[in-house]
Amino acid sequence: MKAKNAICLLRPVVRQIRTRIAKAQRLACEHGALRLKESGLFERDVSPRLLRECSDPFGGYKIPEDWIDHIGPKGGEFLQLYGFRYCGYFYSRGSAYYSSDPAIYYNALRPSNVELFQMLIDRWQHYRDLCEVVEEWEKQSKNFPCWLVAISAIEWIMNDLCTLLWVVERLELREQAISIAESLSHVSEVLVSMHFLTPILGKSRSVCLRSIVQRISVESTVFATISEHLYNHPERGIVRSIREGDHTWLAAMAYLERLEPQLRRLGAERSVTFVSNAFGGIHLGHLWKAAARRATDASLASTIVAASSHEHEMCRFDRVNVQGFTEPDCRHKDVVILCDDSYFTGKAMDLMRALVPNGNMYISAPITFDCATVLNHPEELGSSPERVLESFLSGIARISTENDFLAPARSYWRFKKRAQDTDNEFTKMVLGSDLLLAALWMRFCRERPYLPNV
Repeated sequence: MKAKNAICLLRPVVRQIRTRIAKAQRLACEHGALRLKESGLFERDVSPRLLRECSDPFGGYKIPEDWIDHIGPKGGEFLQLYGFRYCGYFYSRGSAYYSSDPAIYYNALRPSNVELFQMLIDRWQHYRDLCEVVEEWEKQSKNFPCWLVAISAIEWIMNDLCTLLWVVERLELREQAISIAESLSHVSEVLVSMHFLTPILGKSRSVCLRSIVQRISVESTVFATISEHLYNHPERGIVRSIREGDHTWLAAMAYLERLEPQLRRLGAERSVTFVSNAFGGIHLGHLWKAAARRATDASLASTIVAASSHEHEMCRFDRVNVQGFTEPDCRHKDVVILCDDSYFTGKAMDLMRALVPNGNMYISAPITFDCATVLNHPEELGSSPERVLESFLSGIARISTENDFLAPARSYWRFKKRAQDTDNEFTKMVLGSDLLLAALWMRFCRERPYLPNV
């Protein structure tokens, strides 16, 4: 197949898809702003434009520096210690947020799994402080800047719970997996209750968070058990913390536009299973299940599977094999929602469906759509230009909703290949096809060894 011929056929379609996704994001922000207005969370209405401007495109939030006077002392301290400042903004995710992932380090300086996990333990010791950030927001809950900071604090706790769940599942520590999955579910309910997914007034989130942080604390046996097992597992990828789907904003928009309308049509006699693809979308099922409680009376369950065809092909991590994790109850195989961070060839969705068979109805629910890789690797979709175009259009049709919603954002993959003929690791990363990793290396690594909080 001549790649140039395929690209000529694809370019006009890709341009249309980019326009369509941009429109979908604007509409979703409008719906989110309307949801916040109806909730009465804030004294003043929050505009869709403000929601977009405060969202970091690579996950987390941007808080203008001149808002710092409108944020309480606990929130201000959080931004100083956990975030970083750049071009007039405080970004909510500093380098420590990603420090338990091998992909953020130079090869010669990459920590072991035990060392990566120890960084998580060190962070967790201070998470009671993050509960105080949320408590501060509860005392002045009409404050939009304080709300952003409180959500940011919760996302730090959620991120490390996702890492914990991934680790115990890969190590097959079933007892710990059940406990951590339950904690992740509770944190998801807290986050959903204050986000524009399903905002609820008059609920004490800080008390719930404190109990979760204390439950999985350094004094418990959870961390000790995991650390002991990690000594016998040097494989790369057992401990990870960078997820393409780690973007609550996009997850919320995808839920409002794709899932909520369908869930509202389900009766109480139906059952729904949210199947999350680890690692990138490991949290999505928990988030959406928490949101779905206010949209349907159907019974709800969630499970996670490892079905990343992309990671398997790229060979970035060891032991990336297709497998099921915590199996859902057999009674919950009526409506199956396949939750993933991205959609390209549809292989991952097919693998997920195979791991949860016998469903009466399947809904593919990615939060981003990859319309870039097809221009760099059209051969992944077919052996001829016509076949590539047919497969690409088929994928678009598969995940489009009745109201023509595709996704609230494009996936983090570069449209145009950059030169890779260099031995410089930094250059390879920032010019590589993975835009999320490129952005993180630009923010935190530069051309020096990675160090937390530099």
